[in-house]
Parts: sequence; structure tokens; C-alpha cells
Amino acid sequence: MGMAAEQTQVPGSVVVIGGGVAGLACAVRLVEAGVRVTVLEATERLGGRAGSTAGGHDLGQHVILRCCTNAVDFYTRLGVIDRFAWHDRLYFARAGQAEVDVLRASSWLPAPLHFASGFARASFLSLRDKSELVRGVAAMMGAADQQEQDGTFGSWLQNHGQGESVIERFWNPVVVGACNVPVDGCSTRVAVQVFHRGMLASRGGMVLGIPTSGLGELLEGGAHAYGEDVRPGVGVRRVMVEEVEAKVDSRVRGNDEGVGNDGRGSGTPVSVSGVSAAGRATHHVEGVALVNGEVLQADGYVLAVPGHRVCGLFADRVLEHDARLQAAGRMTYSPILGVDLWFGRPVMDLPYLTVVGSPLHWLFRKDGGRRVHAVVSACDDWMGLTRDEVADRVLGCLADVQQVSVDGSSVLGVRVTRVKRATIAPVPGIEADGRRPGAGGGHVSNLFVAGDWCDTGGWPSTIEGAVRSGYRAAAAVLGVPAEAIEVPEMGHSGVYRWLCSVFGSGV
Repeated sequence: MGMAAEQTQVPGSVVVIGGGVAGLACAVRLVEAGVRVTVLEATERLGGRAGSTAGGHDLGQHVILRCCTNAVDFYTRLGVIDRFAWHDRLYFARAGQAEVDVLRASSWLPAPLHFASGFARASFLSLRDKSELVRGVAAMMGAADQQEQDGTFGSWLQNHGQGESVIERFWNPVVVGACNVPVDGCSTRVAVQVFHRGMLASRGGMVLGIPTSGLGELLEGGAHAYGEDVRPGVGVRRVMVEEVEAKVDSRVRGNDEGVGNDGRGSGTPVSVSGVSAAGRATHHVEGVALVNGEVLQADGYVLAVPGHRVCGLFADRVLEHDARLQAAGRMTYSPILGVDLWFGRPVMDLPYLTVVGSPLHWLFRKDGGRRVHAVVSACDDWMGLTRDEVADRVLGCLADVQQVSVDGSSVLGVRVTRVKRATIAPVPGIEADGRRPGAGGGHVSNLFVAGDWCDTGGWPSTIEGAVRSGYRAAAAVLGVPAEAIEVPEMGHSGVYRWLCSVFGSGV
């Protein structure tokens, strides 16, 4: 992405702007490499969208899967991975049905056959649904390295024999849960990779990790204990960028006669403004101006703020010259609503539940079942509701979930948490060249970028995607390949690789 930066040595000091997951992940790897790191976070709490509010509760229920190898690695490095409870089964229930379907990987069938018996017994799927699902999975095995023109996953499903019922009961709930958009708004490339990495390639990929305390609390404690100079409540007003005079040999422009741009035929290097024809960075960060009036300087800078906040930190002349920064302003977002309901008695026994056919995509048991946390993803039509309207709608939906016995139980409290820009919407074309920029290689030589709006290796806007982006930024700062920092994906089963080759993807 962009031009190659003139990175000659590893910076001795780096300022990371943004204390979310991507920024902290980058900082951790830089500290391990001996770099002096200062993390600046405008809010009083670390973690960004995976953090906590001023009141101490998480902005939403976050989970990780075993296939999220870099997220697992990140929390391991922070020393908090033991604060996750791991579950090897998923619970599905259709609204209005008493049956609970337990989806658990077989202990003897290899991937991608490990869920076959669970789906065969699933009551939330009809026989026709199951038949179409087999056909869809077979088609997906041939699309692991899908390179055809990207479109919506909904269209891909219809083109591969998936009817409305199986889309509504299986494909859409999984995509909404993982990508925070429905299948009709999701990139086929992103959705296909979600299913391959999570459900098809490895038997343990779908093992679910739920933090046993607030995720924001884990990030706060782990980051402060790691040895970084972490400064919450310190906002950046402006990234101060200066233009570096670029000396360009005219022959780089393809003039074999050595005629310079000054027209004298001398071949003398000529100063140019903005972008050098030699493909070198022509701008340099001199420091960051803080909201409190202080100016902080370092050798390198990592910009790890949400995409919609990027442009406000730079002068227009800088934005014009760095395509990475321009890309941040082109992202679209999807919201998530988290609703906590406190009851006078325990109302839920299962630790969590995926609800099919309901706006409540996930339910989580809290406080011994006396509190239920409901997750409403891709919820644009909920964002304008009042707190009481949200509570009434959630209670109405819970009345159709027979696994939660709210009848006759008084509601003691309600908390609604709205995250307007919860995730980057993985619209078709989002993985096209230039849409999600790489960490380095821009026209600002000592500036690197990280976040779920950047290159995540094809992962959607998740904790795994943010960690991968942070790790890639650390690799760019250190001048090493991303593979030297990133953790490899889970190993693919031999049967999976064979089936991919049979169906044409050649993984």
C-alpha cells in the first residue's frame, strides 16, 4: 500500500496514539523488542470498544474463539488468559421452541466433518435446510481462496442453492454474530473466510472463550503491569507532520538521457514537493501536540485510533499525500446494542445461547442467572429507541425464548449500552487493494497505522482483527515481516486440505 518508507533502523522510542486493542497489542510487541513505548489514550479507560465505561461495565459482551490465535497470544502475553472460561459447545434455540440444540465438535471426526452429527440432530433446521446446508458447505470448500469479483454473501448463498429458511436459521445468525452485518450486506470474501477459519479448517476453532471478569478490567491490569508507559486521559490534538525535501534523480523518472526537470540537461537531482518519484516518503512526524498543550516527541509513531477519528488529527496537506490516512475516512460502520436486565430470581440456566429467529442474537447468563445480557447486532433500527422502548422490546423477545423464564419475574433494573460505530461494516470490496491500508509504507516515514480499519489479513472487525493489525504495525516499526510477529492460524486438518483440493480451491 503506497510507497516504501525510508526506514533505516528500529526507533528507540515510539508513541502509540490510542489505547484500544490494536494499540496495546502493538505496544506489547514493541516493548518486548526493547523499544521505549508511550501509549496515549484520550479516554480514562483502556481497551477502546473492547473496554469499559466510566461506570466500570464493559461496552458489550466480547468473546474470542480458539481460532483467534493472535487474540489468544495477546491475552497470554498480558498474563490474563487464565481469566477466560472456555466452552467446547454452542447452544442454539429457535424462538418459540423448547428444544436446545448443542453443537459440539466430534472427538473422532476430523475437520470439516466434526460438526456433522450435531447438525444432523439439530431441531432448528428442517430436513430441507440440512440438505441445502450440505450443498452450501461443499460449495464453500471450493471457495477457500475465493478470488472472483466480490459481492454480497447473500447473493452467493442464493447462487449456491441456499433457500430462505436455511439462510434465516443458520447462515445469517452466524454472519451477524461474527461480522455485525446481515448476509445481504456482507462481503463474500470475508464471510467465506469466517466459516473456513472458525468452523471448517480445524476441529477446535469454535471453542468459545468468555472473560470471567470485565474485558476492560483485564486489559487495564495487563497493560499497566506489562511495563509500558500508559497514559489514559491524555488526548492528542494534532499529529505534527513536516515536509522533508526530497532529492529526486531525474533518471528515476525514466529519462534515459539524464535530462533534469530544470530543463538544463544536467541530470542534477531536483527538489520536489509532496511525493518523490523515487517512491520514498517525503513527510516526517515531528511530534504530537496534546490537548493539555504539551508536545511529545519520539522516533516513531503508531496511529491506532478508530478510523473515523483519523482525519481530524492531521492537516489537509498531510491527508492529501498519504493514502493510508485517506482510507480511514472511507469506512462505514455498523452498531451493536447491549442490554442488561436484572431480575428478582434466576431466569436463565445455560451459560449462553444463540437465538434463531429473534433480534436477540446472543444471550449470556450473568450473576447466577439473575441478570441476562442480550446482544443485538446490526441494530440500526434500534438506535433511536429510548431506554424504556429498548427494554420493552427485549422483554417481548425474551417471552419467545423458552430457555429464559421471565414470566412472573419482576425486572429490577435495565442498562442499555449503545455503540454506534461498533465495527467496520465488511461491505463487498472491503478487501480490495487500497481499501484497508497496510501499517507502513506511506508518505509519512515514521508514521505507522493500526486498527480494525487497516489490513487485518482478511479478518472482520473483531478482537482478532485488531490484534493482528497491532502486531503488523509492530512488525513494520521493527522492519521485519509480519510473519515474524503474527501467530500462525490453527493447523488445517488433512481431510480439510484434501476436500478443498477436490472442490477446487487448492488450499
